[in-house]
Amino acid sequence: PHFQAEDGIRDIHCSLVGSEMCIRDRVEDIRFAAMMHDIGRVTLNEPNVIKMGFTEEDIARWGSEIIGESPYLERIAHLVSQQHHPYRRPGEHKDFDLPMESKVIKAASAYDHATNELGFSQLEALEVLHRGAAYDYDPDVVEALREIVESPN
Repeated sequence: PHFQAEDGIRDIHCSLVGSEMCIRDRVEDIRFAAMMHDIGRVTLNEPNVIKMGFTEEDIARWGSEIIGESPYLERIAHLVSQQHHPYRRPGEHKDFDLPMESKVIKAASAYDHATNELGFSQLEALEVLHRGAAYDYDPDVVEALREIVESPN
């Protein structure tokens, strides 16, 4: 895929992981969802929201509702609504209903957060994802991201 200078690193990682995982026909959906996945945070400017409290699920739901206002973006809205879910819960198998695109966005976003906002090295950020691969992140997505990050290209 072609990337322009203004593309965020998270968007690039999402696109590359999508390509690496052979879901090339859905890379454009991944890129759009990655760009908009945190749009629900705009509601955090509302004092009542802060006072009442919120969860990552709330933010994903609000973002999905905002994006879903455009009929063209209904699929993207669904991906955003699902991106906060864990890969699996204790005592359960993986969630087969969780879209792969949402798993990619979750892992790439966590990697981006660790490297850009927390100041972790690439290795430290990958370790965070590897530790979360039992429940939070799909191990296949984490492995694809690791291969991309460690690639000399």
